[in-house]
Amino acid sequence: VYSNLSLAVEEDPTLYPARLKLGQLLLLNKAYPSAREHADAILAAEPENVDAIVLLAGVNLREGNSDAAQAEAQRALALRAGDPGATSILVSVYRESDPDKALSIVNQSLEVESVSALKLLKIQLLGARGDIDEVVELLKELTEDEPENMAYWSMLTKILVQSGKIEEADAITRKAVESQPDNIQIKLWRTQFVATQKSAEEAKAVLEGFIEESPESYELRFALAKLQMAMQEPDAAKATYEAIIALDGEAADSIRARNGLIELAIKANQRDEVERLLAEIFELEPDNGEALRTRAKLSVIDKDIDSAIADLRTVLRNDPQSVETLLLIARAYEA
Repeated sequence: VYSNLSLAVEEDPTLYPARLKLGQLLLLNKAYPSAREHADAILAAEPENVDAIVLLAGVNLREGNSDAAQAEAQRALALRAGDPGATSILVSVYRESDPDKALSIVNQSLEVESVSALKLLKIQLLGARGDIDEVVELLKELTEDEPENMAYWSMLTKILVQSGKIEEADAITRKAVESQPDNIQIKLWRTQFVATQKSAEEAKAVLEGFIEESPESYELRFALAKLQMAMQEPDAAKATYEAIIALDGEAADSIRARNGLIELAIKANQRDEVERLLAEIFELEPDNGEALRTRAKLSVIDKDIDSAIADLRTVLRNDPQSVETLLLIARAYEA
């Protein structure tokens, strides 16, 4: 992005939207003189360009000139009331010296622009004051405004848990699922919450309910198998993996499920079953990394180091950044 913007501005310095984005990137990368240069160039042509004024205010703030930053931010707000960027800069100026004034500035902007950036800014200030009830109400607003944003649901439940309001947090996770019934990640998040804050047994029941609603969601079934393994229920986990294979046939998720069965067979010291499952996987996908790593581990146990290293090198050709595979090669050479 930076290179494309630089080239565009070099070819046509009057491309002010590009200069603005470039200046903002430079500010983020602490290249303050260069960022100032772009802000000044824009303002020379467009003196009331609010975004450029905010950029200049940001440069002044980062360079320690809070008086200039304050003046530019106030100028930006006079031109565009409620601007989140200008508001944030003024809050940064007053956050430590006058937190009440900082909060008042945000409230004034929120009266004009009730946007998430300003609400998050207010949440930060209220959190620093310990006004938890107000923080919770604002986070609830954000989840209503943007139910697809997992961060807001997560922040809300976290603060409720920290306040000892487990049941209210649980109700929030239910509401999150209801707001997006097709979102598998939110369902997994609720399951994790129940497992952490209540019990594995309750989490299992939640997952089974979700699977009943979405029987072809393999991610939910994999989560169930993982939970069953953690609960020391290998037979149940095996049945869950086998159900995935029955549904998915010979596709990618069925291979992943077979690798899960291999993990169970290894724990049960069922070498023949491991070999059988590996053969099935290699017939479907000869270069499957997880299966190759498993076979390499078995080869090391059998003192067949050359075969182990050959398998691991095959994995590295497809995934050269695999730390696990690199560590296995090192161990194979030491064996």
